Amino acid sequence: MEVEEHYIEELQRTYREHASTVLVNGANLAHGIYPAGTLNREIARKLIQDQLKRGLPEENLIPARTGYGSRMSFRGSLLGKVEFDERLPLYSYMEDYDFTLECRIYGSVGENPRALGVHIELSSGRVAESKRGYSEIVNPVYIWSKRTGAALPRTLGGALKRTLKNAAKSPNSYFRKRLFGNLLGWSHLLVGKIDPEYILKMK
Repeated sequence: MEVEEHYIEELQRTYREHASTVLVNGANLAHGIYPAGTLNREIARKLIQDQLKRGLPEENLIPARTGYGSRMSFRGSLLGKVEFDERLPLYSYMEDYDFTLECRIYGSVGENPRALGVHIELSSGRVAESKRGYSEIVNPVYIWSKRTGAALPRTLGGALKRTLKNAAKSPNSYFRKRLFGNLLGWSHLLVGKIDPEYILKMK
């Protein structure tokens, strides 16, 4: 993550001015624009400088549905009250969303569009694609099963959408392996098995 020099100050200001906010994301200027693996530090710094030249918004807090692992922060008063779920192993797909649901018990979640940053995301190397595919299906359902606020229709809809996307791209071995994991995950759910730790047993 490449961040603008006042990034931390901006996040601190948000917490000072919005007492009910417990989790704040910084802005990711590359979100939805630059695919994983296409950025470097030089490009990231240019994106930040270009945004500074265009100017910053007045507001320092806008609503957000979830925290994002690469750029989220949370209020220190939550230490000892919330924690990451260790049943979401390895790449821990959607653990930031699960953590957000825990935080929402204590307050609201938002993003500071003045806290500029760029997530220099890698396209590979996190976990085997078959394991990632399995987690794409089972982790969301496991999070829903905890009854902390995840909606079942959105959970299943998102899992189905990811499966169809991987199926459409399955001629590529990268997505074919991910689709295999998706289908294995669905087969486990159909027999009532909700075990995100199963990826530790997969080859």
